[in-house]
Amino acid sequence: SRPETRPPARARFAHLDDSDQLFRLTRAFSTTRGITVDDDVRARALELVLSVPAVGRVVVTEERGGLSGYAMVAWAFDLRVGGRTTWLTELYVVPEWRGAGRASAMLALAKKVAGDAGAKTLHGLATEPDREAQRLYRHLGAEPDARRVFTWKL
Repeated sequence: SRPETRPPARARFAHLDDSDQLFRLTRAFSTTRGITVDDDVRARALELVLSVPAVGRVVVTEERGGLSGYAMVAWAFDLRVGGRTTWLTELYVVPEWRGAGRASAMLALAKKVAGDAGAKTLHGLATEPDREAQRLYRHLGAEPDARRVFTWKL
């Protein structure tokens, strides 16, 4: 059930102290999307992104001491946009806080840090069947890109 009164959404950057809660949220994100990530790999990746801002940033929202969502932003470079760009690789809000501005707040901070760092674009990833993410991205002002993402495992 959703809380009757919802405080305004406030986003902040995650830090190492958030690791345990973030681990659980990233696992919930992966589970709901049928993505398999080894727990040791997940823990090491979270430690890296939380410790090395040059890799990316994690933006979170928090309610009464517990995280209610996270957005994972990774840095990249693209000649098409003339330099640095960013990828929103994951965006997750716990079900009871959806529709309460948490995604909007996290995206606003993600866009600000990306722009301040010289990025020209922020790309949001969503799988083809994930219509909910596609609707959210459009609602938040993103436009579909004509390119498709292909992945090589290294």
